[in-house]
Amino acid sequence: MKTVYKSFLLVLTLVINTCLLSNQSIKTEDLKGYALTLSLPVNVTLPKCKRIHLNASIPKEFSPVNATLDAPMQEFIPSNEKVEKWSQIITTRAFLDQRVAAETMISGIKQGISSQVNQLKVIEEKIKNYGIYTEGTLIIMYSYNSRTEVMAARYCSGPYDCSGVQYTILVSLKMTESMALNKVKTFLDKNVSIITF
Repeated sequence: MKTVYKSFLLVLTLVINTCLLSNQSIKTEDLKGYALTLSLPVNVTLPKCKRIHLNASIPKEFSPVNATLDAPMQEFIPSNEKVEKWSQIITTRAFLDQRVAAETMISGIKQGISSQVNQLKVIEEKIKNYGIYTEGTLIIMYSYNSRTEVMAARYCSGPYDCSGVQYTILVSLKMTESMALNKVKTFLDKNVSIITF
C-alpha cells in the first residue's frame, strides 16, 4: 500500500508540476527504476492539462552519449559500452515548431536506413491518427557492416511538434530473430508512452 501511495504521489506531483511549467522545451525527470524520463512535446497547442507529450523512460543501465540533455537529439548506450561498439542504443529526437509529421519521420528513417544497409526487412510499419496527434511506428531488421540490427521507432506529431524514440539492438549469435523482435517491441511498450497534462 505504501508503494502504491508513494507512486500515486509521485505521479500527481509530476502532473501538477508539468501543468505549471512551460511546455515548449524538453523536460527530464528522475524516476525510480530509470536513469531519467524525457518528456518530449507532441501537441502543446491544446489547453493546459490536455497537452500531449511523448515520454521516454531511459533504464538505469544506460548513460547519455552527449554531455548535455537539452539538445533536440539524445543518444543513450549501456554504461559499460563505448560509442563505437554498442549492443543497444536509444535515440530520442524532438522537432519543435518544425511541422514535421510522424508519417514523414517514419518514411524518412526507412528510406535513410535502406540506402545504407543490406537486406532491409520491414517487420511493422503503421500510422495511426488520433485526431489531436498522429503516431507512427516502424520496426525493421537489417545488416550493416557485418552486424545484424533490429530497430523499433515510435514518433508522434501534432500540428507543430514531432518527437520520437528509436531503440536499436545488435542481434547477437545467441539471439533468434523472434527474441530480437520481442526485445525491441517490449522496450517500446514499456518505456515509451503518451501523456497528457
